[in-house]
Amino acid sequence: MHDRKIPLKPRSETYCSVVRPVALHEAECWPTTLNHEQTLHAMEIRMLRWTQELTRLDRFRNDVVRAMFGIARVVTRMHA
Repeated sequence: MHDRKIPLKPRSETYCSVVRPVALHEAECWPTTLNHEQTLHAMEIRMLRWTQELTRLDRFRNDVVRAMFGIARVVTRMHA
């Protein structure tokens, strides 16, 4: 997932089909707190930045990074 030679679309599909389900496993049973939501959001952004080889020093906003992959916030997926 970290290789730049792989196009963005397959990396995005891999993230959505592998990483997200693992992170949200049994999420409907959690007593959701703001702390849980912030932790999941931070994990998601960290994974997306790592996949794109972006750092905070590159100064891309989180919503821009998420838009590169064309995915919604993990928290909205958790509440659905």
